[in-house]
Amino acid sequence: MPALKKADKARKICAKQGRGVLESRHEAIKRDLRNDLAMHVAQSENLREEIRLVTEDRDNISDEIARKSSQIVNLQREIELVSDRLGQKQKASVLIDEKVSGLRTENSQLKVQLKTVESELLELKKRQTAIIRANIQAFDTVQRKKMEQLERKLAELVAISPTGGSSLKDYCKGNKRDTTNVRCQKALECLKRSVVKWKLSDGFLKEFKAFLTEKLGFDVFVSRQKIDQLKKENSATENYHFTAKTILKKVGSREVEVETVHIEAKDLKALISRRLRQQYEGGTLTLKPGEPIVCGVGGDKGGSTTKLVVVFGNLINPNNPLGILLIGSYEGNDDYMSLKTNFGPLFHALNDLKNITYQENGVEVTRNVLQFPVGDCKFLSAILGHPGQSSSTPCFLCKLSWVNRGQNAATLGTFDFGAIGDSWHPDDLKTPLLHTSPDCICPPPLHILLGVIQDYVVNWCYAICNITDFGEPLPESLKEQRKSLKNLMDQEEFYSTRYLSSKHSLEIVDKMLAVLERTISTGKESKESPSSCNSAYCFVSNATKKDAIPKCDMVRCSQCNQFFHGLCIGVITEEDSENAQRNPGKCMECRKGRQVPILERKKLTEKAHHDISKRLNSDEEVLEDIVEEREKLENTVDKLSGPTRKKLEHVLRSIKCDSRAFFQQLTGNQARKILRPENIAKIHEVFPTNASDNLELMRDVMMDLADLM
Repeated sequence: MPALKKADKARKICAKQGRGVLESRHEAIKRDLRNDLAMHVAQSENLREEIRLVTEDRDNISDEIARKSSQIVNLQREIELVSDRLGQKQKASVLIDEKVSGLRTENSQLKVQLKTVESELLELKKRQTAIIRANIQAFDTVQRKKMEQLERKLAELVAISPTGGSSLKDYCKGNKRDTTNVRCQKALECLKRSVVKWKLSDGFLKEFKAFLTEKLGFDVFVSRQKIDQLKKENSATENYHFTAKTILKKVGSREVEVETVHIEAKDLKALISRRLRQQYEGGTLTLKPGEPIVCGVGGDKGGSTTKLVVVFGNLINPNNPLGILLIGSYEGNDDYMSLKTNFGPLFHALNDLKNITYQENGVEVTRNVLQFPVGDCKFLSAILGHPGQSSSTPCFLCKLSWVNRGQNAATLGTFDFGAIGDSWHPDDLKTPLLHTSPDCICPPPLHILLGVIQDYVVNWCYAICNITDFGEPLPESLKEQRKSLKNLMDQEEFYSTRYLSSKHSLEIVDKMLAVLERTISTGKESKESPSSCNSAYCFVSNATKKDAIPKCDMVRCSQCNQFFHGLCIGVITEEDSENAQRNPGKCMECRKGRQVPILERKKLTEKAHHDISKRLNSDEEVLEDIVEEREKLENTVDKLSGPTRKKLEHVLRSIKCDSRAFFQQLTGNQARKILRPENIAKIHEVFPTNASDNLELMRDVMMDLADLM
């Protein structure tokens, strides 16, 4: 039994050990299987990813094939179209060849006819020359006889002249004012001598005085008291205050003090009353009983002087210069503050002018005064306290706002003319300088119409002339054409500056290469000197006076904090210098991480030379193109040298509407002439039919403006 127990124990121990061995073997097998499974899973994932990529490539290739197929179809269609066109061209070429052969035949026939005509013309010229020569000889004989007769008659007239021919003057000089004044003065001196010498009686002088007054229209022998009285009545010092003032005036770019005269009426009522009396006595004042005196209060800046006037409306001839009465003048602008400062008392007197008393045939007559503001939009805005036409609310009557500048500016095509704004309230405006009824306020129609004609008609015609003469696309606006010219001039200045800078940089690089080549050939580098920098090779210290290396700024390396000449670290051009000042870079040694040998420096310098040369050539070509285009556009737009522009100027000159030095723009009469139907047709005939798509539209616009005129 004990032996059996031992055997059982041994078996159990062996079984336990065998089980442990089997379990460890199973675990190893499981671990190997798990590793194989993980590897197979990873491989399957990789294969799946490869399959996905291959699928995407296949889809992309399919899409590309579809696109290429559509392109092939399109190309086949284009080939068919080109083939059809080519066939048509070939047919046209055959027709052209036939026409050419026919034209050659006609040309040969015409040459024969030309020779015949030339021979006939030569014979005709010979006959005409003989006839003309004979006529000239006969005409000379007749004219010689006429000249001899006229000379004899002239000698007879000179002989019977008062001076007997001792004092003769050209006929044209006898009609001049100076000659007339001299003759009158001589007559007065003769009369004076005759009165003293011949002791003419008082009765004769009275009769002679009446005779001269009747014939000349003025009294030659008027008394000295009346002359003084006339001078006093017409003296400006009696009616105006003249004040000398010192103002700052801009001359060029400087402001200098200049002496100016400020003129202001002393007594506005008396001045207007006297002018009305003169108008009535002259027969130019037309007034019905109870009719008010119409006075326009006008002003304008002409040159550097602003004038304030009263314009009388009750005259037979509105253009009578005596219908305008100056009441003030100063040197300066015609804005609100300037008018208020210089003409404040005058506007106060105008606001108090409700009626005026003047004389009609020695009888005093009092009439009411009706005032109207007269002038351009700027003057009207100033005297009414309006913000002005440059503001966002430029209308006189309402506060409707719109954009009038920039790319969003309102135009005729985009503006809503049916929109109505709120009316102006007195609190919205400055204190008006002239108190008048809103019914009397309106934009000046003639000024506006002249501006519309100048900007939308005349300038447009000039722009179309420039487009036709230039031969290349241009905007149909003279303003935009001038802007294009200004852009070309700016580009020319930019590329010219860059070209000169590149040329200067190229000269510097040439000098640097010369210094490097001399150093390489001699094998000697200069030792450190006061002009040396911290570079391993300093161009400045190795250069001689003959090399003439220019002075350059010192640049600090952002890594080693040492100072270098700009040339020594590759800062050559102006752009390089500006970049180095804004963002300090690294020196050549810090960039390379080692000391740069001289041969490598030479290669880098040669590369810089190549880059700058390439840029210089490119800038030169661009600059030549810009200069050529600028000169062509300048000759067309500014110098007016194009044939179409000259033709238009000839038409305008023929209707007396050409530009004059003393006209700023069109006058009213010129605008009226331009808008006559026959003149519109003349202007329209200047342009080719394909000059613009808006030619017929512009003709309609001009006809509409003619109806407004």
